[in-house]
Amino acid sequence: HESAVKIQRIVRGYLTFVSFIEDMGKVILVQSLARRKIQQEKYEDFCWAASTIQFWYRRKKQEELVKLDYIWDVIVAQSAARRWLAKRRVMEIHCITIQSAWRMFVCKSDFSFTIIDITLVQTKVR
Repeated sequence: HESAVKIQRIVRGYLTFVSFIEDMGKVILVQSLARRKIQQEKYEDFCWAASTIQFWYRRKKQEELVKLDYIWDVIVAQSAARRWLAKRRVMEIHCITIQSAWRMFVCKSDFSFTIIDITLVQTKVR
């Protein structure tokens, strides 16, 4: 009878050990799944935060590009206006120069004709 009790004790100990190992495996599996779920949620939060940061960064960058585009358009318009004003000033200077030269020519011509007329009158009178 004593050897049967020993055998039963050994078998029960072995079965308890196997049951304990199976239970530990299940506990470890549940812990692993729980930790995995927690990490996935953290990763989703991280991805959401990263996506939000990227969205705002790209938006800010686009706004700066639009500002630069706007500034560039303003600079081009200013350049065109200044170019037109400069050409206008040059044309005014040329017009004034041409008018001055023409008036001088007309005055010299009138003076020359007047001198010639005076000389003719003086020759006739003498």
